[in-house]
Amino acid sequence: GGGTSTGDGNGSDGGDTSIGSDGGTSTSDGAGSAGGTSDGSGAGSTGGGSTDGDGSGDGSTGGTSTGDGNGSDGGDTSSGSSDGSGSTGDGTGDGSGSGDTGGDTGSSSTGGDTSTGSDGGETGSGSSDGSGSTGGDTGSGSTGGTSAGDGIDSDGGDGVGTDGGNSGDGSGTGTGGDGGEPETNLTGITPTIKAIVDGDNIATTYNRIDGADNYTVYYSTTSPAYPSGNTVVKTNLRYTIFNPPAGEQYYFQVVANAPGGNSGVSAEASAMIDIPEPPTSPIDDASTTISTEAAAFANNVTWDALDGAEGYTVYYSTSSPAFPSSFTSYVDNTTTSFIHSGLDAGTTYYYQVVATHTLGDSDASNVAYATPYADLKGVTPDLLAGAVGTDILVSWKTIDGAESYRLYYSTVAPAYPGGAAVEAYDTSYTLKQPDVETTYYFQVRAIATGGNSNISNMDDATVTIDCSDCGDPEVGAPSVTVEADVNKNVVRWDAVDRAESYNVYWNTASFPQGNTPQDVTNTTNSVFAHNALDSNKFYFYRVAAVDASNTEFFSNLVYSRPHRTECNAITPATDNDPDLLAYYAFEGNLNDSQGSYDLTTNGGGIGGYVDNCLTGTGGYFDGKGGYGYNLDFNDESVTGIMDNQWSISVWANADEDMPKFASILSTTAKNSEAGYADGWDNGFQIDVNDDREIRWFFSKTGNDPNQLNSRVALTLGEWYHIAVTYNNGTARMYVNGVERKNATGLDLGFNRLKVGVNRFGIENWKGFIDDLKVFGRTLTPSEVVEEFEGTLPDKVENVAALGLGDQIGITWDAVEGVGTYRVYYSTSGNPTVADNFFQVQNATATTYPGALAEGVTYYFRVAAVNNIGAGELSDATNESSTVISSPKFAAQGEPDYVATVDDNTKAVAIEFSPDGSKFYLIVGRASSDHKVVQYNLSTPWDVRTAASEATMNLTYGNPYDAYWTNDLVWNPDGTKLIFLNDSSASDQSRIRVYNVPTPYDLGSVVATNPMPEATFSIEVHSAVTIDHPLTFEFNSSGTKMIVGGFHSYASNQQAFQRIQEFDLAGSYDFSTITKLSATSYNTFEYGDDDAIDEVIWKADGTKFITLNLNGDVHMYSVSDRFDLSNSTITKDGLVMNLSEVSTNQVYQSINKFEGLHFNPAQNRLYYIQNSDSKILVGSMPFSW
Repeated sequence: GGGTSTGDGNGSDGGDTSIGSDGGTSTSDGAGSAGGTSDGSGAGSTGGGSTDGDGSGDGSTGGTSTGDGNGSDGGDTSSGSSDGSGSTGDGTGDGSGSGDTGGDTGSSSTGGDTSTGSDGGETGSGSSDGSGSTGGDTGSGSTGGTSAGDGIDSDGGDGVGTDGGNSGDGSGTGTGGDGGEPETNLTGITPTIKAIVDGDNIATTYNRIDGADNYTVYYSTTSPAYPSGNTVVKTNLRYTIFNPPAGEQYYFQVVANAPGGNSGVSAEASAMIDIPEPPTSPIDDASTTISTEAAAFANNVTWDALDGAEGYTVYYSTSSPAFPSSFTSYVDNTTTSFIHSGLDAGTTYYYQVVATHTLGDSDASNVAYATPYADLKGVTPDLLAGAVGTDILVSWKTIDGAESYRLYYSTVAPAYPGGAAVEAYDTSYTLKQPDVETTYYFQVRAIATGGNSNISNMDDATVTIDCSDCGDPEVGAPSVTVEADVNKNVVRWDAVDRAESYNVYWNTASFPQGNTPQDVTNTTNSVFAHNALDSNKFYFYRVAAVDASNTEFFSNLVYSRPHRTECNAITPATDNDPDLLAYYAFEGNLNDSQGSYDLTTNGGGIGGYVDNCLTGTGGYFDGKGGYGYNLDFNDESVTGIMDNQWSISVWANADEDMPKFASILSTTAKNSEAGYADGWDNGFQIDVNDDREIRWFFSKTGNDPNQLNSRVALTLGEWYHIAVTYNNGTARMYVNGVERKNATGLDLGFNRLKVGVNRFGIENWKGFIDDLKVFGRTLTPSEVVEEFEGTLPDKVENVAALGLGDQIGITWDAVEGVGTYRVYYSTSGNPTVADNFFQVQNATATTYPGALAEGVTYYFRVAAVNNIGAGELSDATNESSTVISSPKFAAQGEPDYVATVDDNTKAVAIEFSPDGSKFYLIVGRASSDHKVVQYNLSTPWDVRTAASEATMNLTYGNPYDAYWTNDLVWNPDGTKLIFLNDSSASDQSRIRVYNVPTPYDLGSVVATNPMPEATFSIEVHSAVTIDHPLTFEFNSSGTKMIVGGFHSYASNQQAFQRIQEFDLAGSYDFSTITKLSATSYNTFEYGDDDAIDEVIWKADGTKFITLNLNGDVHMYSVSDRFDLSNSTITKDGLVMNLSEVSTNQVYQSINKFEGLHFNPAQNRLYYIQNSDSKILVGSMPFSW
């Protein structure tokens, strides 16, 4: 072999052998020595390699074959710290041999760049000397060895090895000899290759090819790898790419190399290190359930723990939803509750909670909300009272957090606790029209759930009247009294001897005897009705008796304030009768609504127009001479009366001082009026006689007497309907719809039309005239009745309120022809038409339907209702009130006992088998699968003896369909189990029906791996009445279903609660279901929560009850059995509240209620609360 240099010098030449020996090796930066020389046909030996020096030693020049042999490989560069270059293999063969490829490039040590040795040059064919091409850059290769043997081909010339980096020339001269071996040729052979992932690396392996000197591996991150990919030449059968990036595909191909010819290119193999899946959060896609409870200036927020959570974030806001854009509070992982304090009382706060984890947070929970209340204990309001005009205004400072204020007032001090209590929702209250010259005392307290304030200071006020002239009457003067009525005052006095007449003086302020006001009336009566007044003013009156010498003797001064109109005043509907010739509605004017015959005033204005409780606004004729007329309304001008067939309909109300012979209307002018006289002729008038009997008075007659007298004497101050009909000489007179008199052979007609005065133009009507109609035909008796009944009903009389322990009863006298009454109520003094009311059908007694507050005074007034509207409220003298103590709805210390079925499960519905031997609970949380659990009772109807049996999981393929199952019923024979599904997670609400092999046995359903045999949609969001149905109930035949729940898109929270009715053509046949007209939410009492959670019919279908979440149970009556859409529904009132419990009861922490059930006799009740599966049992505290 070649010599070895241990330092930086050149290794010595290798010795001559038949096969040139390997060149020497440099252990440092020196160049390896030249390869040995072969004199025969053997190959020159491999040039010496450079071992691991610190510098950049070069591999030596390859050995040289002088014959036809191949020049050997150049030496491998060692792993130096810099760029060692492989030297060039030189070839000098005379024939076709070629110089081999330059040596493999060694890998540089840390920090060094590795360069690649270039290919050795090929020798030329023929006799000329081939030159090897240049090798690497740096080290000098030593002289190649020479072969003197015979080459395979003809002798070649002298080959000259070209330079390595700083190459020395090596050449050998030889003559080809005999005995050379053929070169290996791999043409036609294709290697096989594969790529694998080996941990964090990618490796390619390929099969061994016999005769291959080495292998060129092509690799790339794009396909194909060959020919343009990166390459590496390997002598082993594996190549590894270390730590490639994950997610990038590497492609490989390989070629086996041999002197006689390389193999074909292999197929392509590829491999990729997958991008590792990130670690998954244990709470990914999960969520918890949150709930809230109001407290004083705070909300208590709780939620279910979520396995794997590292902590919780609570989001809160004053609008929904709270997540994700609201405020946050952070809570550590050991806590599942949070007290949100320092809040504004009366403001609703919304909450959601997110469980947190380093690897990812949970979904947001449901939205829960609560409204904190105030605790006002220790707070004392400051109150001030004072007279303002004829009223008393009471005011106090705002108390933060107050839900309302309870004002107490009395004419005896102190106002609290014995005075009348008024519930106010502002910081002031006006006591309207109190008694004058009477001191009223006032105190107030602020009301809040967390505790009421102290009672305030007491203040008082008195409405005084400046009446310095209210002294004694003069001697010989009358004694005067005044009485207030609706829109009028009636002044009365005793007759005085020697008085010829009386002057009535009046003003809206006190006046002395000598200061005679302009407003004066002279009369011979002893009564003066002062009408069409302002109910907000006081009127002062003085009466003077006038003797024959015209001397006045003045009375004392009296005063009064009239009552205001208290009815739902209406505007009369348009009368479209084709024969209606003229219609005077007196709605603020004297116009004919038919448009042809408006009235003109004569003798001054008529007096005014005032709202009445009959037809709207009526014309008031004050009797001072003014009236209305139309000269064109006569027989010659009005076609409709030319055929002597006509009718008149009119309403009239006479004042207490109306004179006799006063006329409502007349059709002629005996004397000259408005320019000329008609004479008496065939004219007539409708008037009263000296007994104030209503009559039809005329002149031209075929027989005597010359009038039709109804013999109905007016009750002054009351309304009467008068109608007269005429048909070619036959006349009929009606009063209040009843025919009173008739005659034949008459000759009557119209010369003109006058309203409010008689034929002479004197004796004016004093009082109201309204709805005067003239028809161009003879009305039939039934048509006359229709005119009479087309007004508001009469006023209700004798209203009384009765204390009934925990209720208030109201009674009144019936109004003829009326079956409906409105009961107006208020806790703020006398009710008006603007206050709340409830209606009562076909009865004259009822009870107040609402919840009663302790110590509050309730006021009631009643109005009759017909098809026109509600009439006048009952008189102020009939207003009644009752003060009661705090009610207790749960009677006899109920509940009797509590059975805890499962403390860890929320129950949402309860149902029993008919014999009470089994009951069934739907249990589950809102966003989790619901299930039905059957419990067998060893003692029927005693839930304390319950043992759980079969459990049926309510899954239907879509898990959301199982989350919101809210109620269940059995068909009558127990062979069908029917469920009600909410639409919270889908677009519709559904009924699901299961077949039950063994009646009422849930286990027989579970054994069949149940799926519903049928599913029916009952509500869809595009046409929804209840988008969250919570309960359903059926009539006895299963042909009518009512569904209760709430509508979350309603305009306000009170409108949330809904009940919807459905028809079924067959018993429990939901394929024939028909949605009926919706029942208005106003039909049902608002229970301080937004949902109806249970509906139960009375066994006979005449009543039903509803359960609100807060435990309120309300009762309603229906006019048609088991029917809502066709019934008149009457609120019977609050019959119990399940959360009202006394201190000796067993279970007192009930919050919300979701299920209620009665036994078959409906004298025992079972109910469940919202938070767990506790069943509370008690006897019925109310009667159907």
